[in-house]
Amino acid sequence: MIPVKPKETIAGFDAFLAERGLSFEAVVIGGTALGLLGVVSRQTRDCDILHPKLPKVIQDAAKKFAEIRNREGDLLASDWLNNGPSSLADVLPTGWMDRLQAEAQSWLINE
Repeated sequence: MIPVKPKETIAGFDAFLAERGLSFEAVVIGGTALGLLGVVSRQTRDCDILHPKLPKVIQDAAKKFAEIRNREGDLLASDWLNNGPSSLADVLPTGWMDRLQAEAQSWLINE
């Protein structure tokens, strides 16, 4: 397992995307979500995106970001950002997206 440091990784990836004129908003769950919210301070295996499906341009950017981080000695798996748990959205109650509340945004992490 190559661990992900949630706050540092997401903040770095947000800056990486911004430098390329890209942005991405998503519903993050699992260990990364708990880390972003400050519920836990541990590292996690990856960043699980529940919704939306990762666009190819974001998938490619995440892989490039990992390559750069790896060259700099800060190891990050090539699939660190993924839609692994996306099937969970199929079993959530109807209208679940309408009840989402923004709890963490990358620009808040950079403060």
